[in-house]
Amino acid sequence: MISRKWCLCLAAVGIVISLGMAWQDATKKDFENAARETKGCRLIPYGQTQNSCRAAYGRQNDWCTGDKELGCKDLPPDQKDEARKRRDNAVECLKYRKEVRQVYSETVDRLKGEKEDDIRPLAEEIIRRIEANFPDHDGEIDKTEKRRARCDELAR
Repeated sequence: MISRKWCLCLAAVGIVISLGMAWQDATKKDFENAARETKGCRLIPYGQTQNSCRAAYGRQNDWCTGDKELGCKDLPPDQKDEARKRRDNAVECLKYRKEVRQVYSETVDRLKGEKEDDIRPLAEEIIRRIEANFPDHDGEIDKTEKRRARCDELAR
C-alpha cells in the first residue's frame, strides 16, 4: 500500500506540472465554446485545466456516487465498523469534491485576469456561469461534511 506521504508528494508534483501546463494560451474559439456551456468542465476554456477538471470529476465520481454516498443515519449504534467505513469514504469524497471546487475557483481567478478586449466579455460570461454553479458545489461539500461528522460520531 502506498503511504500517505508518498501520495501527497505525487499529488504535489502533479499539481505543479498541471499548473505549469494550464497557463498555456487559449484561443478565442476556446472562450466562445466555453461561454456557450452552462456547467461542467467544458466551461473552462483552458485545455489543460479542463483536462484537470475532468480528472478531478472522475475521482469525485469514484468516491461520491451510488452506495458510497451512504451516510450513517440508518445505522444502529452497534455498527461501528460500517460507520468507520462510511466515514472514511466521506473523507475521501470530501477531498475530491473540494478538488473539483478548487479547479473552478482557480479558473475564475485566471479568467478575471484576461485583458484582451475580444476575450474579456467572454471571460466575464464564463465567470458568471461558473459562479452560478458554486452553490451546488458548496452544498454538496456541506452535505458530505455532515455525513462524515455523523459517521464519525457513530464510529467512536
